[in-house]
Amino acid sequence: LASAQERGYEITRPGQVALSPQNFFINLDEGNRTHTYRVINMGGEPIRLNIDVVHWTLDDKGEFVALPPTATSLDQWMVINPLALDIPPGESRAVRFSIRPAIEVPEGEHRLAVIFKQVPGERTQRDSQTRGVTFQTLFEMKSAVYVSRGTIDRTSKITGITADQDTLQISVAATGNAHTRMRGQFRVLS
Repeated sequence: LASAQERGYEITRPGQVALSPQNFFINLDEGNRTHTYRVINMGGEPIRLNIDVVHWTLDDKGEFVALPPTATSLDQWMVINPLALDIPPGESRAVRFSIRPAIEVPEGEHRLAVIFKQVPGERTQRDSQTRGVTFQTLFEMKSAVYVSRGTIDRTSKITGITADQDTLQISVAATGNAHTRMRGQFRVLS
């Protein structure tokens, strides 16, 4: 960064933002409820955010993949307010949502992602005698919303194990109708 600044580039810091909670676990069988995120601007500049919702999955490498809406995906049945907001420095704002499907939701787990995306702000005017370029960095945060209905089967199987001197990789495939997370202690003996 120092060499970029020495060459006349102005470096702006990315938004310093906190989100609480990080994720939601919602059971549709418990009825329609309103849920709330708290978005906190911990930086020194105001920020503007747009909010979007998608349903998603993970690819073979465990990476997030947004999916287009389907007849039974819950992204089209999430009511969220507001969809855009401004947060002054040092303040927070609430973002509320509820899921109100007008269809019969299949049993199992359904995944939504609420995406908080920073909108470019007004760039500061540079002195006409100052040489350089301003780069503005923006952030995007995704929060997972796991929605379940009916009987949940959190089963999985190990599909592969590879190891070398420094790394142990275990491939796991979910065999049920919901995500699974491995818990426990692992020890590699040589």
